[in-house]
Amino acid sequence: MGISNSCLPISFNNCHSLCRRSSISKLNHDYEEPVYHNVIDLNHVSEDELLFLPGINRQLANNIIEYRHRHNGFKQINELLQVNGINSNLLRQIYADITIDSSSYSLSNNKKELINLNLASYDELCSVAGLTSNIVKRIIQRRERKGLFRSLGDLLKIKGIDCIVLEAIRPFVTIGDQQIRPSISYT
Repeated sequence: MGISNSCLPISFNNCHSLCRRSSISKLNHDYEEPVYHNVIDLNHVSEDELLFLPGINRQLANNIIEYRHRHNGFKQINELLQVNGINSNLLRQIYADITIDSSSYSLSNNKKELINLNLASYDELCSVAGLTSNIVKRIIQRRERKGLFRSLGDLLKIKGIDCIVLEAIRPFVTIGDQQIRPSISYT
């Protein structure tokens, strides 16, 4: 008995041309390109990009952007329900098209709005990472009793705020642009 060569091609030229012909015929068939679904990050999207979402008009897009700036970005998708004009039906409709990358918003937002300790409401102060509701209450009480903060260092006089807390909140707060001067009477 000898060696059977039935599995080997008679000539390699024929094999190559068969493989090439079959691949060319595959290329000529119509096929649909895969659809890539772009998900919009609410913390980085522009107002114009929001208009591509179903059910979102210019006013709603503006409301979403304003909410994002006031609250230093979205932390959860369900926060959209707090935006004026967004209801649960609309959220359900756009839910698959949106995402949130809250970790990078405050770092990448070049034009981030600082919270003014002398003007901020309770809710605005509560949105600052590192401030508990008790500390926020003390900040507001101190502001009402003693007047405007003159420096961020004044926060160290508030119970519950130490150097660690102050350094944690420093990138997110300000005492404002107004110049605070001692009152001088000219008599």
